[in-house]
Amino acid sequence: MTQERDLSDELTTLIRSTRGVTAIYAPVLSIPGSIGNLGASNGRPPGVVVTITADRISVSISIGVERDLAAQTTCRHVYDTVANYLTSHVALTPTEIRVTVASIS
Repeated sequence: MTQERDLSDELTTLIRSTRGVTAIYAPVLSIPGSIGNLGASNGRPPGVVVTITADRISVSISIGVERDLAAQTTCRHVYDTVANYLTSHVALTPTEIRVTVASIS
């Protein structure tokens, strides 16, 4: 879990500096019968959810984007930033990177 949390923090910092990103939102997990934040640590939910198993890395990001830039372009920049970082800093190639636009401002 620590590796996932550290990677989440590193990716959150990178994504915040990506042109067109105005916010990163903590994802919410819906489980039958309950709703809650994923991976809250010290009362602070992650901005980026990273799941690492023996053979895969999955990343889920929910962002706000500037209305003056195409949301698709901003999402592509975020996707590329995450993919490039994981490829160069982690032994596994990401198997899933999910970028969701939560707001446009």
